[in-house]
Amino acid sequence: MSAIRRLVQERPRLAGALLLAGAVVVALTVLARGLGDDGSSVDAQDELTEDVRRALVPPLGLSLIYPEDWDVRTVGKTLRLTSPEKSVTATFAAPAATGSTDDVRRALEFTVREVLQRDEVLRRAQGRLGTEAVDTIELSGRLRPGRNVRVLLLAGATAWRTYGVTVTTAQRPSQRRVAEMAGILASVELSKPRDARVQTRAGG
Repeated sequence: MSAIRRLVQERPRLAGALLLAGAVVVALTVLARGLGDDGSSVDAQDELTEDVRRALVPPLGLSLIYPEDWDVRTVGKTLRLTSPEKSVTATFAAPAATGSTDDVRRALEFTVREVLQRDEVLRRAQGRLGTEAVDTIELSGRLRPGRNVRVLLLAGATAWRTYGVTVTTAQRPSQRRVAEMAGILASVELSKPRDARVQTRAGG
């Protein structure tokens, strides 16, 4: 039985477990095999600056700012960002109703530790996703075929949804990419989800 299917069976209270686990596996494998064609590119609109764009994801109640040279696309009901050389990937999902932070955090950690070899938890702490307080877990391990990675997991809830974020990096990403990813996480704004298509806009 696959790790994803076991996760769904072992965490029946988390209705979005299959979605969440699938998004995590995709993020973890991007570094190993590069981006595939499974997601549709997000359209860009109205330039605001030369360097950054804003992604608006009404179904997730999420917006964020990202560097214009990053790849941004939707995969199912998740948003995925990837740095140009694919040394950093991040997925954003809202798989459960509010009040499910513990379930989402455990689901994220379970899935990552199933995929990684020789995994190790480096740190557990409180953090921020935009202005929202979240639980964070940082892990390291090895992906097949032998690539070492670090994974940062974030889980937290608003009044409407519980969010799960997975950030996967090469073992030693450049300081530029680390700073860009920190800026993306700090720029996140969470609101009530709405049923509308994903949009992006240039700038902040």
